Amino acid sequence: SNTMTSACESFFTLPELVAVLVPFLSKGALIRLATTNRILNTICIPLFWHSIDFKDNTLVTRLLSSSPGLTSFSRNASSIRFINWKPNFSWFYFHALWTYFLTSPRPEHKLIPLDALSQSSWGNLPHSPVPFLEPLPPLTQLSRLTASLRAYPADKFPPGIPVYNHDNHVHQTMWLLHLNSVTMTYLDITQVDMKASSVVRDLCRTISHLSHLKTLRLESQPGRAFTPRGLEMLFFSCPVSLVELLLDFRILRASRLESLDAGVDDWDHKQGTLPLREVPLRHLKAFGVPAMPDQHLTRFFCATLGHLPALEVLRLPYLEQMTDDMKSVLSLMGEKCPRISELSFPDDCPTRHAMSFLERVVPAAQQLKSFSCSGNHDQNPGPMIAAWTRHSTTLSRIELSQVTFVESKVIHTALTTCTALEILKVAGRGTPDDICLKFEHAVEGEWVCKKMRELDITVRVTPDGKDSKFMTDQSKHSWTIDNHRQWEDLGKFYSQVGALTQLEILDLKAVGEDDRLFYEALETCFPGLLALEDPNHGKIGYLSTLSELTKLRELRGSFRWIRRKGDANVRIGEREVDWFVDHLPGLKVAAFGSKRIYRNEKGWHPVQEFLTLLEKRRPGLRVYVE
Repeated sequence: SNTMTSACESFFTLPELVAVLVPFLSKGALIRLATTNRILNTICIPLFWHSIDFKDNTLVTRLLSSSPGLTSFSRNASSIRFINWKPNFSWFYFHALWTYFLTSPRPEHKLIPLDALSQSSWGNLPHSPVPFLEPLPPLTQLSRLTASLRAYPADKFPPGIPVYNHDNHVHQTMWLLHLNSVTMTYLDITQVDMKASSVVRDLCRTISHLSHLKTLRLESQPGRAFTPRGLEMLFFSCPVSLVELLLDFRILRASRLESLDAGVDDWDHKQGTLPLREVPLRHLKAFGVPAMPDQHLTRFFCATLGHLPALEVLRLPYLEQMTDDMKSVLSLMGEKCPRISELSFPDDCPTRHAMSFLERVVPAAQQLKSFSCSGNHDQNPGPMIAAWTRHSTTLSRIELSQVTFVESKVIHTALTTCTALEILKVAGRGTPDDICLKFEHAVEGEWVCKKMRELDITVRVTPDGKDSKFMTDQSKHSWTIDNHRQWEDLGKFYSQVGALTQLEILDLKAVGEDDRLFYEALETCFPGLLALEDPNHGKIGYLSTLSELTKLRELRGSFRWIRRKGDANVRIGEREVDWFVDHLPGLKVAAFGSKRIYRNEKGWHPVQEFLTLLEKRRPGLRVYVE
């Protein structure tokens, strides 16, 4: 922080420049220059302190070991609007803040209530200041706070700082949020443990006072659970200003739950009951629902559906079963939340449940804009194909991740039906052959998704994955009718890709035979795609089909430049390097080949010299081998 301020002053003071200009400037001009310098410092120094990101632990270490840096932090605290911190700084900060209040607080800070910080069962800050701590004033103008509450060992803090206590630190953080209740618009808290009822009450009470809060993200510590009643309290504590609510934690299955009400011996008992909201969240557009057993999810939806009239984006947890009660609730959701247009299932979710959910929650045709699902997918492609068709003019994003099976026709329907599609990503954890687009489908019908910006799919290029005819007999004398048809279809396929002129990211992977552990390099590449056609020498190439991809920034996947040792017939040469220099002006990253040496490669190897030449001739392009 001190370095930032010094750099700012040096940049605008420019003593060397002033020394050079002295012979040419009048006294009045020098005075005006000095005045301009002060104005620039006044305007720009607060901008340097607007956002503080302590994500990098080395920055925290440097700041805590720098007395001038801490002094500068203290001097500019009123300029800080956003801070991202972890306990290695925030735990230190609250003790330095307490030292400030116990020593020499500024007049404007003397009336700030401190009871929540001093109570042993709450903030639990010591009655006397920690020696040798640089006093730090309160942050009173925060609009965004990102805080991790992960436990830190005592040896990570300066000497004299008490051992870290999670619950105390939560209460300290809630006190700071109360202090910024009028200005706070974005709150992201992770690694919070909500097993203590006092923590839940303080969290709910604090959130209810953040009258201008737009975004709330809350994530619990791994393995820690919330109670169903605590979830409802949290939901009905959210202010009406909220636009985005993302809850990432797990709900207990237990039927008997501990009371969350404050007892007579609890410090917050005198604050009364929690002020639970009775009016709907009229501005809430995005809601991430935490993981919970199905019966709790059904009850939670029943209690909250009337409060989500503007909901557009819904993130769902894992669904164990699609019971009749759940189906009824989902149909009711379709009526109460008519604007839902984006659905995501980030946890493992059977496709049949996701499709059933989609059918009931978004019953109207041509409404769904985004669909993402992670986990196992069923063998029956019918419901998903029907969904793509029903929303073909609105669906702009399809993302299937960590899947074990995707029928080729599902991918084909998206490409040939969804005219608004901009992002298509299909990635799995099974064998590539189970999640790929079959080649016969790739050339069947026109790809109508001309707005596509990101394409990430796997293609089974040929029945056996091989292109040996191209490499061993470019004269075509031994080619069969099937060989000729294969190369004509490859040209059609590459032209389909090249016609997606809005592409920014292309991650196109090939798969050959699926019954072997290792593939030859030629069996996992796109034959001829990285070669320029040369009719004079009988060379087949389709690189020119990508000429119109002027917006392409990243090229990844099974793009291999390969040649046979001692063979003059190479797939890549200087002509192809020239082409990459002159085309694809937006390209920043290009990934080729593989560093792994396969047992069956038998003399095939990457053409490293041409990759080096390409890097040299196009220095702005980052070329690497995956």
